[in-house]
Amino acid sequence: MPRIGRAVGRGSAHAKLILFGEHVVVYGKPAVALPLRAMRMRATAWREGTEPRFESDHYTGPLAAAPEIVEAPRKAIEETLRAIGGELAGLTVAVRGNIPLGRGLGSSAAAAGAIVDAVSRLHNVTLSGGEHFALVQLAEQVAHGKPSGLDALATTIPSPIRFQNASAVPVPVALDACFVIADTGVHGSTRQAVDDVRTSLERDHDATMSIIDALGDLSDLAITDLETNEARSLGSRMSEAHALLSSLGVSHPALDELVEAATGAGAFGAKLTGGGLGGCIVAVVDRGNAAVVAAALQSAGAIQTWSVTSTGTPL
Repeated sequence: MPRIGRAVGRGSAHAKLILFGEHVVVYGKPAVALPLRAMRMRATAWREGTEPRFESDHYTGPLAAAPEIVEAPRKAIEETLRAIGGELAGLTVAVRGNIPLGRGLGSSAAAAGAIVDAVSRLHNVTLSGGEHFALVQLAEQVAHGKPSGLDALATTIPSPIRFQNASAVPVPVALDACFVIADTGVHGSTRQAVDDVRTSLERDHDATMSIIDALGDLSDLAITDLETNEARSLGSRMSEAHALLSSLGVSHPALDELVEAATGAGAFGAKLTGGGLGGCIVAVVDRGNAAVVAAALQSAGAIQTWSVTSTGTPL
């Protein structure tokens, strides 16, 4: 950590939960996402010595010797310095947080967003929203290949959003039910899942596009459910979305088991969230049944669960 009296820049960003639209948002279809404000990545930037350094739970040492897992954060640092005219020499950036990596909850975008803020604030530069988004996207390209921009926005916006073609609008939520999120403990790969969907589209365009269209339609139908407090309908759409995502090949046996456990314990519906091939599921649940569903998910193998309101705040 920086010595007392040194100039310090700080930044933070929160996790996100994709309710609908993962994967199809890349093809111009709508997605629905909630902020998870209690789960955050925080970054601190300061100058000390001459060698650029990076500190995190996964690597601490010279930035030049950082492993592959630090490539996206390093991109965020370098591109931010390039944008504001700062120097890399002597810069240390430390990142800490409680968003699990590779679980589809936006850890890479949140880390990048926190770094962009910390480095720019260290240099007393205030970035516009568009500038911040563009810098996070550059880091996300390293992490995921061709990101839609959903994570870059959803990890900074404090309310539920409908996202399509790089544009986000607020979703007014009136749902009394809550969401229970469960972590399979399996490290997912958004890049691999996105590549798999693209390959499927190339091999059988019409059939794959039919699934993509159906998932996009579910996003807008789900918004109506959120606005009109239709938890059972929303749950049915979530379960339908999971089946469609499974047919795209982006689910995983551990995800399927948790979806089944959630619905078996009384959830209105459940689906994978994020890139898939591991990671997390989300279930929509009556508030009074959240603890029961969470316990069932843990019994079925979830290594961690979180219960949040329909707008993403902790219960």
